[in-house]
Amino acid sequence: LLKMENAGAEEKAKSQEELLQQNDFHALELENLKKHFSDEMQKTVELGQSKVAETVASEIYEAESKFALERESYLVEIQGLKDFKENGVKDIVRSEVLSKVNKAIAEEKIKFEDLLGAEREDKA
Repeated sequence: LLKMENAGAEEKAKSQEELLQQNDFHALELENLKKHFSDEMQKTVELGQSKVAETVASEIYEAESKFALERESYLVEIQGLKDFKENGVKDIVRSEVLSKVNKAIAEEKIKFEDLLGAEREDKA
């Protein structure tokens, strides 16, 4: 009877030992899976950060390009206004002066022709 109990206890101990070994194996497997999952998560985070950084850099580049184009457009417009201020006003004044000079010449020409006509009448 004692032998049977002893054999049962040994069987139970063997079974317990096998369960412990299986438990250790599963624990090791679980640790490996955790490490693999952690590594994959780290890669995913790094990839996500890289994509976000790439997207942000792209958006910044686009915004800077758009700003540079708008700035250039404004500079061209400002230069055009400056040119008009400097030259346009001169052109307007020059045009007004030429108009007055041409009008005065035309008036003088009419007076001269009138005088010339009167002088011819006097001679005739």
